[in-house]
Amino acid sequence: MRHEFILNFFWIGFFAWYRGLVLGGVMGVSQVQSLQPFMGILVSIPLLNEQWSWVTISFAMAVVVTVYVAKNRLASQQ
Repeated sequence: MRHEFILNFFWIGFFAWYRGLVLGGVMGVSQVQSLQPFMGILVSIPLLNEQWSWVTISFAMAVVVTVYVAKNRLASQQ
């Protein structure tokens, strides 16, 4: 039963992701995909009692800043 739920969740997420690409534009939305692993880390800390380190958090913040700067540059060019 659990596997069926997970597969359905991924199936729904697949359509939601591509709908978001259509609505937001591939260039703008695809950069958000760089943040997904770090959002997974943040969610796993309270839900799964995962351990975190300052290196992980620092690297995640560097990626967030890079994506933010890139999105702003893209917006200013249009």
